Amino acid sequence: MPERRIILLEQDEHLSDALTNMFEAFGGVVKSAHTFEDAQRLIDEADPDDFDIAIIDTPRSRDATDSEDGTELIRQLRTKKSGTLLVGISGPGELPGVDVNVNPLDLAQLRMLVEAAYTEPLREAV
Repeated sequence: MPERRIILLEQDEHLSDALTNMFEAFGGVVKSAHTFEDAQRLIDEADPDDFDIAIIDTPRSRDATDSEDGTELIRQLRTKKSGTLLVGISGPGELPGVDVNVNPLDLAQLRMLVEAAYTEPLREAV
């Protein structure tokens, strides 16, 4: 099974740790960020082959700046590597531009998506 590389943007550090442990149990290599700025740095510094899946926590507030930051991250990810599976999680609503939203956060559904990405071509996983 090929190694899957995951970028995780989760603002809650405890949930980020739990998700990282879950993904690593499947053999994933996780790079995590807790702020949009840190996530942008990860994306900027990453080689396109450094990640296959990006899991992005949608903003908890309805602040336009947060939404714009999320949209900008998605644009950067699509530009950097167009084949990346983008998953929006948590938050009060859906994050536009991702391949799938898991809202409200459902760990079983998220686990199934990640497992499918490990066993099927990424674009067919959803």
